[in-house]
Amino acid sequence: MKLFKLSDILKVQNLSLKAIENPIGDYYVVKFNSPANLSWTPGEHGIFTLIGKKFKGRKWRIFSIANTPGDNEIVIVTRTGKDISNYKNSLINMQVGDIIKMNGPFGNFKLLDNSSPLVIFAGGVGISPIMAMVKSLSSEFNAPVHLIYSSDRYYLFEDELNELNIDNINIYKTCTTKENMLKIAELAQMYGSEAYYLSSGSKMAVNKIEKQLKFFGIDNDRILKDSFRGIDHVIEPLYNNFI
Repeated sequence: MKLFKLSDILKVQNLSLKAIENPIGDYYVVKFNSPANLSWTPGEHGIFTLIGKKFKGRKWRIFSIANTPGDNEIVIVTRTGKDISNYKNSLINMQVGDIIKMNGPFGNFKLLDNSSPLVIFAGGVGISPIMAMVKSLSSEFNAPVHLIYSSDRYYLFEDELNELNIDNINIYKTCTTKENMLKIAELAQMYGSEAYYLSSGSKMAVNKIEKQLKFFGIDNDRILKDSFRGIDHVIEPLYNNFI
């Protein structure tokens, strides 16, 4: 399966900063005004390049878009960590109206049909593309949706998830690997390869989920994953040569 189309990442948008929110600790929600003609499929990413900033290191990062096109904005989420990078320090200190360049949206981490049950794992800020996906589910989506949301301290978008008007969604908040594995095992045995299994989070967490699913015989084409830093090594040579 292709990760993306080159033509998609060559699309460029200049976005103006709308707001930066810091709900707790090192969590930041960054909102940009969305051009009227811009659309994307929930689950896709953008390459966000800081303009006019001078610091050592890469001036770009890949972020999943955490909202749907109908919101008239583009929302990304990040955690700065204890040792904040030069990029993230510049990002969270942008001023309203400042411009950032976005290439995309692009990617293949997205819902593939409207009838299969969904088993979804989101780890930490891996909730970003998942939030967009579940918000996009229409009232006509009747299959069961199971969201395992794992975090060590704070559940981003918790209020928005609780307000979703989706009767068939079940949300399980977890905080340990053991809880995640037990719930994945339970749901894999319940649905087998009838369901799609989506996971978004750290590379380690996503790989553990994939290994667990394969142990229970889930078909490879029913497992979709989106891990942090998972495609940077693919994007970097393209960025340096084409963008």
